[in-house]
Amino acid sequence: MTQTDTNSKDSKNAKGKKAQNKSNGKSDAMSPEDYLESIEAENFEHKKPSVSAASAFRDIFIVVALFAGGIYMYTNYVNVKQATGKLAVRAVDQLEKDSLVQLKKAEKTYLEILELDAENGIGLAGIAETYVHMTRQGVDKLADAKANLAKAIAAESQTPERFAASAYIKILEGDAKGAEQEMKALLDKNLFSPKIAHAYGWALLEQGEYIRANQVLRQAIETDFNAVRFPLTLAEIAHRQGRERAAIKSLS
Repeated sequence: MTQTDTNSKDSKNAKGKKAQNKSNGKSDAMSPEDYLESIEAENFEHKKPSVSAASAFRDIFIVVALFAGGIYMYTNYVNVKQATGKLAVRAVDQLEKDSLVQLKKAEKTYLEILELDAENGIGLAGIAETYVHMTRQGVDKLADAKANLAKAIAAESQTPERFAASAYIKILEGDAKGAEQEMKALLDKNLFSPKIAHAYGWALLEQGEYIRANQVLRQAIETDFNAVRFPLTLAEIAHRQGRERAAIKSLS
């Protein structure tokens, strides 16, 4: 075999290997780095994470636990709301009777509400008003009334008890004019309530405006016949005017 034939054979073998490499998707131009990256990519495809049965059960357990917790929280919220609503009805009735015995019962009932829900606006405002009337009857609870009123305001309570308690406290502290202005502003916004009207009338009474106080309180009585303190305040107006018979009549 001649040298020329040998060279020709080697050339053909080289061309055959090159063609084989191309058919396998590899190129003589691939660098070592590219080759390693291609191997890593192939390994990555074969190493996709699998979800184990234990992991699946764990995820299911978490979902079920969250769902059950949500149901419990909602059920508890509904139960507390129903319980506090029933207690509030009882407390309002006790508060309206205005005797010291009934006021202490109202205090106990409002405290039960606050045990169920410490930020309950009805409970905070109600006990604030209760302490105001206990103070009127000689039991010094004014500081407690102010403290609970502040909490009721923070809880954004919008009950008649919250507004009335604010005015009552002002009157007891000698600011009847401030109480009058506060209640009149509410009435001007059509936020009428017998308690707001009573607080307005009492503020007028303490400023010596007996005729206006009388008119306001009579309107309050027409909308709430059960509130004992309304006729008591009317009797106080008549008494300060020297009209004792009218005072007695107001109580009959």
